[in-house]
Amino acid sequence: MIYKVIPFIATLHQKSGNTNYIAQQLENLINQYADDGWSYDRIEHITLQIKEQKGFLGINHTTTQTQTKQMVVFKK
Repeated sequence: MIYKVIPFIATLHQKSGNTNYIAQQLENLINQYADDGWSYDRIEHITLQIKEQKGFLGINHTTTQTQTKQMVVFKK
């Protein structure tokens, strides 16, 4: 079995602003890959820690920002 992982970032506009619009985006992505023979498996939530070095006048410190990204997993 082989897997394909695709980032999923839903876009919500105020005029279309409900969860049905987000569901439609995910459904379209799943159907797009199904046309190529891929089966939807699951959504994974990946937590990132982004470290950034900042410095001023020779004083350095590291800041850390945490983000969560959604990845759609397909399989064949």
